[in-house]
Amino acid sequence: MSKIFEIVLGIVTSVGGFLEVGSISTVAQGGALCGLRLTWAIALGGGCVIFLVEMAGRFAAVGRHTIVDAMRERFGFNFFVWPLAALTLVNSLVLAAELGGVRVALELATGVAFQWWALPVALAVWLLLWKGTFGVIEKGVSLLGLVTVVFIPYLFYFYSSGAIEDEWDEQYLPVNRAIAAMGMGFGSLISLAVLVNAALLFQPRGIQVEHYAQ
Repeated sequence: MSKIFEIVLGIVTSVGGFLEVGSISTVAQGGALCGLRLTWAIALGGGCVIFLVEMAGRFAAVGRHTIVDAMRERFGFNFFVWPLAALTLVNSLVLAAELGGVRVALELATGVAFQWWALPVALAVWLLLWKGTFGVIEKGVSLLGLVTVVFIPYLFYFYSSGAIEDEWDEQYLPVNRAIAAMGMGFGSLISLAVLVNAALLFQPRGIQVEHYAQ
């Protein structure tokens, strides 16, 4: 029963990566500008992500190392510091975009201008990161579909770290495959649905998606 729960939770967490502000806006703009011509890109990208995520989970379950730990141990800190610096920069940029997305969503929900939500949203995120454990972030936030940080390579780091935190071993390899296939597959279908809707709704009218109110 616990493994079934892990699969369901993993699928919900995975879908969160496809429902973040950057993905939605990019796919909607792609559908509005290119119609259905980019469906192959979503299908190919989704398939690649399934294999890569499954590999990350299998590596953590069998090797008992996160990808970050393995890179640092195998190549040394001098090598690891460069991807770490790049990841930190990208994470900061994406986090800023996601905070803006939350503010826009709150404006649409409440009618209060998004500028007024800057400090409350930033404070809420800071409290979550400062006080929350990995379990709170994984199980609490993911159930709300709000896991909205950088997708690649953060997804693999987060996924392998979760496998270590939950003490996965070889017995969890089938669970890992199910989460990777169903979670990433369902997330890709959601992205495809956004693309199709934008292609059918916006492109015939010559509308380019520039604001979330659209």
